Amino acid sequence: MFYPADWEPVSQQQLTLYQDHVADFARLGAVLLGVSTDSLWCHAAFARAAGIQYPLLTDTRPLGAVCRAYGVYEEQAGTDSRALIVLDEHGVIRWSRTYSAAINPGIGDILTALESIERDKVGG
Repeated sequence: MFYPADWEPVSQQQLTLYQDHVADFARLGAVLLGVSTDSLWCHAAFARAAGIQYPLLTDTRPLGAVCRAYGVYEEQAGTDSRALIVLDEHGVIRWSRTYSAAINPGIGDILTALESIERDKVGG
């Protein structure tokens, strides 16, 4: 998941919602990672304050390189877009969606995508 900033209110809501559903991600064979252009120190402080236990990755050197690779960098803002991307075990994008920075995408879209991918794996 890409998000604009740790302490930004919509991102806070989104990241804590996903923390509440870590078991659902694990049940579906998914590893949850958060990516933003915030620093390692900012991520550490935010994760501690918000109770986030999944990895928050920093995309700062060079700024936004990972975001750019996935087409989710906001040049004018200097931050990530809000985006959900599901990669398979080979690193192939299986599902992705971008959202307005002002909208918390919630949990439904990504869980539905993961469930569909899981069904495809078992042939159902």
